[in-house]
Amino acid sequence: MRFIALSLLVLASCSTLKDLAKGAGIKSPEVSFDKVTYRAADFDALHCDIAFNVKNPNRVGGRLEGYAMKLVVGNLTVADGDVAQALDLGPGQTATLVIPAVVKWAEVAQLISSTPTIPDALPWVASGQAKVKIADQIVGLPFNVDGNLPVIRPPSIMPTGLRVTSTSFTKIGVAVDLAMKSTGGHPIAIGELTHQVALAGTPIANGMLAPAGQVDASTTRTLSAELSPLSVGAALVASLTGNKPVEVRLQGTTSVDTGFGVIPFAFDRTEKLAASK
Repeated sequence: MRFIALSLLVLASCSTLKDLAKGAGIKSPEVSFDKVTYRAADFDALHCDIAFNVKNPNRVGGRLEGYAMKLVVGNLTVADGDVAQALDLGPGQTATLVIPAVVKWAEVAQLISSTPTIPDALPWVASGQAKVKIADQIVGLPFNVDGNLPVIRPPSIMPTGLRVTSTSFTKIGVAVDLAMKSTGGHPIAIGELTHQVALAGTPIANGMLAPAGQVDASTTRTLSAELSPLSVGAALVASLTGNKPVEVRLQGTTSVDTGFGVIPFAFDRTEKLAASK
């Protein structure tokens, strides 16, 4: 996946299995990095699996007893400990060791920066050892792998423009421009959008917009409504027709495809905008 630039250093086992190998021809098992899989992602956390291949080159079976791993993202240690995980290693076979990990954006942001801004990608390092039992002895197989983690951030959906499109004694036509953009380092897809719009606390429109599709830089959609001057009141009419700032509130829900899964997303943004004609 394009977000991942992995470099792998698999270290030789500290154990030479000398006692094991005497007269038995027993070789040390081997561990190698396989891949990182993103299981789920939302605006709170990224859930991923780090997979390693553990190979038993011997004619006798062995068993993975577990692993010890330290996972560091940015400068935050998100995991550090020993985990028991049984996995059979038949003679000459290779088994996959899958290590789950969860990265919480709030924790990462708090530790890597004094501001709430999170970079588009974060470096990570996983180091430790897989523990394999073979011929009644435990062998530690060190590993060290690193890469870059994509950061999932909420899109920006906000009102950016207010226009009066028509006026009469019975109706005022207005249009509200709605800007959508990805705030991360990669495009996202925004789905069908349900919305409610209020001007100065007065609801003026609600409905549904068709999916926006792929969004990277800002994409603008327009919501239109017709207002009754008698219903919305003289103060709002005066602000709209007099080019005075009006509080525009946009609320709604949509779905966001980040490339790592589809996430429901609720938005609620208020801006003060002066109506143009």
